[in-house]
Amino acid sequence: MKKILFYIIFVFLPSALWAQGGKTKPKIEAEQKKGIELNGFNYSLNTTSSQDSSSVNHIYGLINQANTIANDSPQKALTYISDALGNSIEANDLRGQGFCYNSLGGINYQLNRYDISVENYQKSIGIFNQINEEQGLYNSYKYMGSAYDARGNAEKALETYAVFLEKAKANGKDEDMISTLKSMARIYFNSGKYEAAKRQYFKILNLEKKYNREERIIDIYNYLGKVYGALNMSDSALYYLNLGQQVAEKSGSKRAISKSLDNQGDFYRDLGQRSAELQTRYQSLSNKEEEKDWAGVQQSNLDIGKLYVETNQSEEAIPFLKRSIDLSEELGELTDKSEAYQTLAEAYEKIGDYEQAFLNLKSSREIEKDIQEEKVKVMEGLVALNEDLSIQDQRIATLVKEQELMADRIRLMEAEKEVDRANLQRQRVINYTLIIGIVLILISGFFVVRSYQAKRKANLLLHLKSLRSQMNPHFIFNSLNSINSFIAKNDDRSANKYLADFSKLMRSVMENSQEDFVPLSQETKILELYLGLEHFRFSDKFNYQFEVDPKIDQDSVEIPPMLIQPYIENAIWHGLRYREEKGFLTVALNQNGDYLEVLVEDNGIGREKSMELKTKNQRAQKSTGLKNTSERLRIINMLYKKDLTVKIEDVLEEEKCVGTRVMIRIPIER
Repeated sequence: MKKILFYIIFVFLPSALWAQGGKTKPKIEAEQKKGIELNGFNYSLNTTSSQDSSSVNHIYGLINQANTIANDSPQKALTYISDALGNSIEANDLRGQGFCYNSLGGINYQLNRYDISVENYQKSIGIFNQINEEQGLYNSYKYMGSAYDARGNAEKALETYAVFLEKAKANGKDEDMISTLKSMARIYFNSGKYEAAKRQYFKILNLEKKYNREERIIDIYNYLGKVYGALNMSDSALYYLNLGQQVAEKSGSKRAISKSLDNQGDFYRDLGQRSAELQTRYQSLSNKEEEKDWAGVQQSNLDIGKLYVETNQSEEAIPFLKRSIDLSEELGELTDKSEAYQTLAEAYEKIGDYEQAFLNLKSSREIEKDIQEEKVKVMEGLVALNEDLSIQDQRIATLVKEQELMADRIRLMEAEKEVDRANLQRQRVINYTLIIGIVLILISGFFVVRSYQAKRKANLLLHLKSLRSQMNPHFIFNSLNSINSFIAKNDDRSANKYLADFSKLMRSVMENSQEDFVPLSQETKILELYLGLEHFRFSDKFNYQFEVDPKIDQDSVEIPPMLIQPYIENAIWHGLRYREEKGFLTVALNQNGDYLEVLVEDNGIGREKSMELKTKNQRAQKSTGLKNTSERLRIINMLYKKDLTVKIEDVLEEEKCVGTRVMIRIPIER
């Protein structure tokens, strides 16, 4: 009868309860929950708030205080944050409000209030986007993903992690990238998306190899082993698990070796290879004992004991399970202790010792009862805590409501201002009418002045044309004098040749006479013809050199026509012609920056001696060509805003004049 009762209570019932769970999919647990880093320590006081620095300092000081005590005293931290939020709203300090919501998100996460944490982070992100606060956005996205993750909303967690991952990559934050990729990989794995999880783990592996962090590399190899195991790719799974063990052995870390062996044991367990599993469990236990990792030793004893029971080697299981119970007692680990008692009861039942089975199962039930009582106490504490927290929530909600009411008052004031603006509109119309009248008067004045300037310009252009017209008769008169001299000498052949060249020259001069500017190429042809004619006539008086800088684009550069010729004529007629010996004339055109520089230099008798040789009547009259040229330069500079200059100087040797130099500077116009 006892045996039947035992089977009903201690064998059938527990077996039925265990069978309900069935075989579950492999799962990667999240790392032990860490407190969210509250980024309020030493907040920068840079702010767009219109309040004075003492007010700003008070707001951020409260935030910093809240963040400092958030882990140990979350209720008091919430009080500080609500005060800071109230001050920020009153000061219209959006940046302060953003960091208040950011810190609220972290505090509520610590309190496992993940829904409220997500709402806090959403508000902080909205504000930080509005004011372009990159530091705040970075932190809020980082921890909002963790809040979604803890809340169990995998889709939103992955979406938020992806946004943060781009920000971490842009800022070169490898450590943040690694932790985010780990979270994403875990979510993918637990959702059955093993290929996606595998991709994330390989990304993490590359980053960890960059820093050669062996223990972390071992973990990733172990995770990859689990992923390939879930994909039913046993060879690949075992390959990465072995890789992890090799790195662990190379590093000499017993703890890392034990961890790799435990993962291999789990892998062999999933495959049903009990012998291989048992071997790796023993190896892991040995390492943990050498390392004095008593929590690990307790877990390994429990795993080995359970394995022996499952393979019907109950007598071998008993010492391991007892060892696990003793260590659980020392470590205060109730859950594992209960499981060890229950497994020990099963072992005794299988070898027929029902009394020991009953006692151990009873111990397991008593521990379960203690665990449940502890949970009830925790829940009661949470209820009390939530009641206190709800007061703070109501206070914060009241602050937000007050902010909304303030916004409504502002909108009402804006409406009143709109009425005032409407009343002012009529006055503006009158003012605009007066302004338009004044503008019309100014415009009329502008056109009057413009008309005057246009007439003045027309007069100047007419005067310039007149001066150009005067150049032609003057030039023709001098040339005809030359022809007359040939005829007087009965030199018909020379006269005919001179006349032929002169006609070419006249045609070119007449073609250019109507233009204010002509291409340099045309002007140089005229100068070459003119120099040839004068040298033909005065070949016994001078030789000449005419040079043009080859880098000058003569077809694109324009200059005033007949600008250079009068100075050449002056050099020949008033300088070289009176030399007793044969003289020399240099005409050179060079480009100097944005200027065309024309050099006309002779070694004639010089200006002073030339004046002495002139008759009284000649001295009383200034050279017509030079006078007209000077006036043309003045008008061209005025009309076209040019900077044409002419510099005439004596060439001195040992303080004696030996010629004249003319330098003409013409801005290059293309």
